[in-house]
Amino acid sequence: MKIPFIINRAAQNFPDNPALLNRGSIITFSELKQKIARTASFLRKNGLQQKDRVAIFREPSPEYISTLWAVMSAGAVAVPLSTRLPLENLLQQLEQTDCSYLLEDNWPGNLPQKVRCISLQDRIPHKGEATNIPLGIEENQPTTIVFTSGSSGKQRPVVHSYGNHYFSALGSNANITLRPGDSWLLSLPIYHVSGISILFRTALAGAAVIIPQKDKSLPEQIAESRPTHISLVAAQLDELLGEQKVWPLMKSMRAILLGGSAIPPKLIRRAYDAGWPLFVSYGSTQLASQITTTTPGAALDELLTAGYLLPHREIIISQNKEILLKGETLFLGYWQKDEIIPAVDDEGWFASGDIGFVDEQGRLVIKGRLDRMFISGGENIYPEEIEKELLKLKDVRQTVVVAMPNDRFGFRPIAFLDVDNWNDTLSEDINKQLRRKLPAYKVPDRYLPWPKDVPRGMKTPWKWFEELIKNYKKSKGSKY
Repeated sequence: MKIPFIINRAAQNFPDNPALLNRGSIITFSELKQKIARTASFLRKNGLQQKDRVAIFREPSPEYISTLWAVMSAGAVAVPLSTRLPLENLLQQLEQTDCSYLLEDNWPGNLPQKVRCISLQDRIPHKGEATNIPLGIEENQPTTIVFTSGSSGKQRPVVHSYGNHYFSALGSNANITLRPGDSWLLSLPIYHVSGISILFRTALAGAAVIIPQKDKSLPEQIAESRPTHISLVAAQLDELLGEQKVWPLMKSMRAILLGGSAIPPKLIRRAYDAGWPLFVSYGSTQLASQITTTTPGAALDELLTAGYLLPHREIIISQNKEILLKGETLFLGYWQKDEIIPAVDDEGWFASGDIGFVDEQGRLVIKGRLDRMFISGGENIYPEEIEKELLKLKDVRQTVVVAMPNDRFGFRPIAFLDVDNWNDTLSEDINKQLRRKLPAYKVPDRYLPWPKDVPRGMKTPWKWFEELIKNYKKSKGSKY
């Protein structure tokens, strides 16, 4: 089944409406359609074929967004890369997805010879021949690959179809009112599915995307652009609650969508008391963003849950209380060696790894994880990945990484180390080495000495360490 290519439809229905807002300039849907058509024509002339994987590396911009849509319209697969990753991780992702092209601005190093590099800054034409972009795209056509963390430390390439993104936006817009003339600040990165979902929601509704400015803080961007809608993770919500100058602007918005991890209840209470129009959600990369969301004007008791199931998604709770997921937003599978490997059981259910239940009002309540993964500022972190890198370092015999509760980020990694020579410069030295292998958000905030009552060489008792860190958090004066 073909689904409308929503930029085409928006250009037809709202040709003069703003599609992109960038530093005071406006790009209408009619103009965006032309940019996409010219870019798609340019890429085809340079050899792009259907199903090719095309990596995109740069900060958000009108060129980035039009290029992303152009790759989709050409039947190729867009692979947005994180600008926060070390070069080694980026090269691994290019290899994992077997990308033929890299569309970039300010790539940090060398490239494999098989990857053709095109500069988004210089090579994409502003004028010239434009090809027709499709009226519709097949529902199951692979469209994007977004990376999510795995416990092995290797990023897992999640393949979404065009239909996954379309139905995700359709279900979101059925709950959160979004209409022509509204504007959604692109406050989350496009290399996360949460950022891509903003592009689909706004295009579907004929609303505008506000391009973020790297040189300005989030409060400054809000004060300048005055969006009607915004998506926030816990750290961003905490930042805005600390800036009372923007409180009237937050209160006047139509929707503030919270997600990325369990939002600390005290942050929700503060924003609720300030009269902000909150929507609390539960989502996952594998289901193309939101799965459940609270309703408009929800009372505080509802906002302290994950809300109700959105259209085009399904949920059941297994016997061990794991949340199982299905629906039209469920990803196609993981990319592996030129093929898509499904990740569902015999009945088509995806095991989320999250534990929860549905309360008497039909609202989902999240209780925790089956594995050790935790979310920090919207980013998935597996302690095993950090432990693996720590154990490569000289003199580190044993290590356990656990999640320390954090009011700003939800959780942050803390590492216990078994080393002979503990000194004041140890943390600094280790951090320098880890940043060559891991993105900065995965580097532990603190290193603690191996507890004396844990024998060396014993099997890693990570749950015991979790309890220890809870006690540390409570006491703050612990010797650990």
